[in-house]
Amino acid sequence: MTDFTCHEVCVEINGSNYYFHKGFIEAANFILPQISEFLDRDYEETYFIGHSYGAAVSNVLCMLTKSNEKYKEKKIFSIAFAPPPSMSKIPAHIQECMYSFINKEDIIPHMSLLNILHTVDLKQIPLSTFFSNFCNFLRASKNKTIMKFVEFLDKYEKEIMKTLE
Repeated sequence: MTDFTCHEVCVEINGSNYYFHKGFIEAANFILPQISEFLDRDYEETYFIGHSYGAAVSNVLCMLTKSNEKYKEKKIFSIAFAPPPSMSKIPAHIQECMYSFINKEDIIPHMSLLNILHTVDLKQIPLSTFFSNFCNFLRASKNKTIMKFVEFLDKYEKEIMKTLE
């Protein structure tokens, strides 16, 4: 997991505000100028494809290019496998260009800050109880990668709790 802190940035696009995961929008903004020459060519279709982190960046790249006057009429698509949440909303005409494939038991694509806040009212329960319940929820998955993440959480629980309080 590259960024569990969920920093978001607000970006105005065509007069509307969109909130992006800071790491994903920075990666997309880094890539975009490097591929602009490719995007300017007369290809019939262009696909951004990625898994996990790359899937989130793929979706953001699709959003940014399809929102750009220069590319909005081009056939640009995103094919994303297990994308973590990357943006607050997507205009309908751009949603038609994005295809996301998510395993129903994969928790990462569902772990937006908003989903976590809607799942539990952190003002109603102590943070330590939430943290403990969250770790127990993760342990139930029996997934090796998730179990390593839980071991990390267990090992650094005190430090994590200090930063969250």
